[in-house]
Amino acid sequence: MDANVAVRALVRDRANLLGYIWAIVLDLHIAEDIFQDVTVLVIERAGKITCEGHLMQWARKAARFKALEVSRSKPYRMVCLDHKVLDALEADWRRVDERETTDEADFLKARLP
Repeated sequence: MDANVAVRALVRDRANLLGYIWAIVLDLHIAEDIFQDVTVLVIERAGKITCEGHLMQWARKAARFKALEVSRSKPYRMVCLDHKVLDALEADWRRVDERETTDEADFLKARLP
């Protein structure tokens, strides 16, 4: 997959991936940082990603590992979802990938502090 196409797809589905990351780290600022890190990884590894479906699965895995890495590097213990819970939710996240969520994302953004 071309890096430009991959980044456009990732940005288009930003709300889904950001929601996934936020569900792990429970901190919007950290989730944004992780999303940016994942975007850089997508640019670097775009040639190994075969299609948009593969992209989102790959990005979620990368985000999950990055979130766990960040939680381990903090001087305090971040509260994160257990990896077993994340595994159980993976199928649901795949279904979310297939939906148009911009209205839902706009609604939730309007209610953020």
